[in-house]
Amino acid sequence: MTATPSQFESAVLETVVFFDLFDYPLTSFEIWQNLPRIKISFEQFAATLPENQSLDKQNGFYFLKGREKIVAERQKNYREALQKIKIARRFIKYLRLIPFVKGVALCNSLGYLNARKTDDIDLFVLVEPRKLWLTRGLAVLLAELLATRPSSGKTRNAICLSFFATETADLSSLRLQPQDLSSCQSGREDPYFNWWLTRLLPLYDVGGVWQEFFTRNAWIYGQHPNFFLTRPAPRLIISPPHQNLWCGGEPIPKMLRFILKSIFFWLSTDFMERMARVVQWRLMPVKMKALVNQDTRVVLNNEVLKFHVDDRRELYKQAWEKRLEGLI
Repeated sequence: MTATPSQFESAVLETVVFFDLFDYPLTSFEIWQNLPRIKISFEQFAATLPENQSLDKQNGFYFLKGREKIVAERQKNYREALQKIKIARRFIKYLRLIPFVKGVALCNSLGYLNARKTDDIDLFVLVEPRKLWLTRGLAVLLAELLATRPSSGKTRNAICLSFFATETADLSSLRLQPQDLSSCQSGREDPYFNWWLTRLLPLYDVGGVWQEFFTRNAWIYGQHPNFFLTRPAPRLIISPPHQNLWCGGEPIPKMLRFILKSIFFWLSTDFMERMARVVQWRLMPVKMKALVNQDTRVVLNNEVLKFHVDDRRELYKQAWEKRLEGLI
């Protein structure tokens, strides 16, 4: 470890305080995995983890003093997350029939199994290059047919399809830039996005696409050097329908995917991609159109489709820094 004891203690506090914003206490392993800027083995980390007057520990979880109640909150949210994952898996089993979908991960609070009853189900979808709009259009159509999209009267357990990226995308440009922030401390420009990316939980993976994706986004290892891709429990993983129609496995998904792939083989996917973009642009709310590529809230390009009108990252950053005041 090259960090000084004070730098090490600051990094630990930064991690615990950030997840405290979401009522989420951490184990020592989770603190180590999410530690910013400091590269260290877990064995060395566990031996070095200091006693801190701002932290307390219960049942193996670390949290800020006076926040004991969030241990029970985490356990309750974990049980709720497992129920939402069942719903997510059912939808992803249909979503994988779209031939251009390469990977699907749970994100936001559900990515680290910290979901509340009222939460929707956020998915981050990786797509073949030059198929972004077409894939999103098909995915939204599927969600409409299954009546799983969020609405003004329903968000609980609804499927949110607001973030698509190609498998070759570099997401570094989506981080908040210093000029976009009302205040900025060095190295703390966008803590939410950095931790958001490391807390993805991939359930669907075609050909190791997620590992390749993080290789292309290796900048995240500079922010969180101990990060490694979380693997879900085997029972949660959704396998791709086999390309060979006559192999064993799930015959109906393979048949449907085979039919869809055959249809798109004979049609011009470039033309359909352009048409899908035109249609979705016309259906897009005026408020959202006004924000397109103005900052990092709504980003539409050849690599990323990100629809987050209510992007609260700066608010989380300010709340995080406020809680850190007096602790570091």
